[in-house]
Parts: sequence; structure tokens; C-alpha cells
Amino acid sequence: MMAEKSCFEKILVDIRRVDAMRDTLLSEAFSALEIMQSNLASMLLLNVGDRHLAERWMSTHRRAFGGRTAYEMLVDGELDVVWEKVSSEGREFDSIELGS
Repeated sequence: MMAEKSCFEKILVDIRRVDAMRDTLLSEAFSALEIMQSNLASMLLLNVGDRHLAERWMSTHRRAFGGRTAYEMLVDGELDVVWEKVSSEGREFDSIELGS
């Protein structure tokens, strides 16, 4: 029983470390977006109302993007598609569905 607890404690420590790394990466990525596409970042923040949610929105795989993230869309040169999604969802961000 003690070995099991010890194993789960190690897993929990690892999960917390990975979560902290992910949070840092999401924050850095959104900071880069604010520099490179400031208008898009501002519109997203305005629609979402919260930086943490905006960071997650950008990095969440979406059906509307063919299962890709908004960042992947930007890498693929599809800025207009991301803009369309961000601007068309204005009212829908009140009940943001991070996975859609």
C-alpha cells in the first residue's frame, strides 16, 4: 500500500510539473501573439474577457480548424480563418467552449 501511495505521489509531482510547464508555454505563446498579431490578440481578449481563457482558446484543437489549433492555423498561413472565427464568435464567448 505504501509503495502504491509513493508511486501516485511521484505521478502527481510529475503532472504538476508538466502543468506548470504548459502554463508557462501558453503564456509565452500568447505574449508572442500580442507582439506579432496585436489586433487579433486584443480582439480575442475582448471577446473572452480573460487572458487565461484566451491562452487556452488559441491552443485548443477545434473542429472549425479541422482539428488544429489557432496557432497551427497561423503557422499554416490561415490568419483570415482565425480572424473569422474570433470575430464571428463574439457573443458565443460568453459561454466559451474550449473544445469546439
